[in-house]
Amino acid sequence: MKKIAAILAFSLLIICPGAEARQASRSDFVEDVNILFLRGDYAALIRKVERLLPERRLGCDQKKEILYLTGLSHIQLGEFDKARDLFRNMSEMRGDAFEEEAHIGIADSYFYEKEYDDAIDAYETFMGMYPDSERASSVYYNTALCYGAKKNTKKANAYFQKVKNQYGGSFEADKIEYFQASKKTSYYIVQLGAFGNLRNAKKLQKRLRKKKYDSYIQRVRQNDGVLYRVRAGKFSNKYYAKRLLRKLRRDRFAVRIIVE
Repeated sequence: MKKIAAILAFSLLIICPGAEARQASRSDFVEDVNILFLRGDYAALIRKVERLLPERRLGCDQKKEILYLTGLSHIQLGEFDKARDLFRNMSEMRGDAFEEEAHIGIADSYFYEKEYDDAIDAYETFMGMYPDSERASSVYYNTALCYGAKKNTKKANAYFQKVKNQYGGSFEADKIEYFQASKKTSYYIVQLGAFGNLRNAKKLQKRLRKKKYDSYIQRVRQNDGVLYRVRAGKFSNKYYAKRLLRKLRRDRFAVRIIVE
């Protein structure tokens, strides 16, 4: 009987690989994917995952890790929609592992795609869901960059300040360079008329030409139609605009200065 039992046990080992062997196989696969990601071989990583993941019986946490690295790889290759699909699949899977990373991955995909409004919405939604997240400093930092790209200096600097105040020792806090408020340049436009009829605008332009004045017609679409503005100059210095205005008035043209 002992001999028969030993033979049966040996047969079972051959037919059914042990849990340790299966676990080693799973771990090797996850480790291989991590190595490809660290090497920056993103296309190879994606190919390997697409080929082998369906046949691997991975735990939920391991599968999420694989999907996360694959999503990041798609971002690196500029395949943003594919990345978002993977991150959304992750967020719908059971368990808390990689839950925050999935939401940040979606936001980051919009950020790197330069879809700044969608990125801001995703980052701010994330902070509403995970106010105590360890990733908060990077989320606030990227939100600031989004607002900076949209030329909203005030909001960008407010988020930078939040990083400084709440996460002063973070890597992001050391990188901060506040956006400088851009000063809008004003131009002084010498305008002689605005007409709903192009023919009238050209008549005035012809009169100006006879008096040796350079001019141009600006076409502007409005709710009730099109307006044709006749203009004779555009200056960043008001002095030169006034000088032209006085000269035109001496030649009996109706003229005014408009600031834009």
